Amino acid sequence: MRRGLIVLGGVLGALLVGGGTALAVLGVPLVDIRPDEVRLGDDPVAEARGRELLAEMLEAHGGADALLRHRTASFDFEDTWVGLGTLFNPWPDAAQRAHVTLDVHSFDSEVLLENGPQAGVTWGITDFATWRRSDGATETVHDADMRFMLPTVHYFFEMPQRLTEAAIVRYVGPREVRGERYEVVYATWGEPGANPDFDQYLIYLDPDSHRLAKVHYTVREIAPFVSGIAHLLDQREVDGFWVAHDIPVTTEVDGDPDANLHRMVFSNVAFD
Repeated sequence: MRRGLIVLGGVLGALLVGGGTALAVLGVPLVDIRPDEVRLGDDPVAEARGRELLAEMLEAHGGADALLRHRTASFDFEDTWVGLGTLFNPWPDAAQRAHVTLDVHSFDSEVLLENGPQAGVTWGITDFATWRRSDGATETVHDADMRFMLPTVHYFFEMPQRLTEAAIVRYVGPREVRGERYEVVYATWGEPGANPDFDQYLIYLDPDSHRLAKVHYTVREIAPFVSGIAHLLDQREVDGFWVAHDIPVTTEVDGDPDANLHRMVFSNVAFD
């Protein structure tokens, strides 16, 4: 049932979120957030500059070793969905609290749900297969919502490192958002243009700290017609790696983070 609401929400969201193609009659449009500055062909100069900025970003977050030298990470997590965002919510509760443990630089993780209709249940994913532990019993259970959301939380936590692995990188140029200047880099896989297999990212870098500030991203797996903007706020250093502890998601890059579709909050972050 929730998956149907997500699809319905995606259709509605496509009317709200800019940067995509128009809705096709009885069809599913593929949102394309590639800026006009990014050519479909090779562009060695834009690629070199983009990769240089991403390398600076990773160093500003502590460098690859600050993350990859660890085996596991754990944190308390709250994801609150409001308004239209509730149609996209994959969790059992619209204000889901959980304790998350993940294997660094993989997509294997587990979450102990702490409230809502499944309080006390642990969901996990191993090699992209989902499982559930309840009342001491663990069983393999295919759940499309958890298969999407667990790796998504994992990716957002490790995003400053993960984005440097993009196969296609292009420098877009400076942009101003709400009076603040950013350096913008485009990243994707497969081909520079929109395709159904890989997500696209517009990466907004703080020109002073060089850290990741905002990310405009697509969600091909569940809603290929929708994109969102994550604002990486309250960044703190944890054992050498800078982690955003507050990530509101809006529909516009200049949107007010307090007027969000949903907000992910991380606390008590620890490695190993």
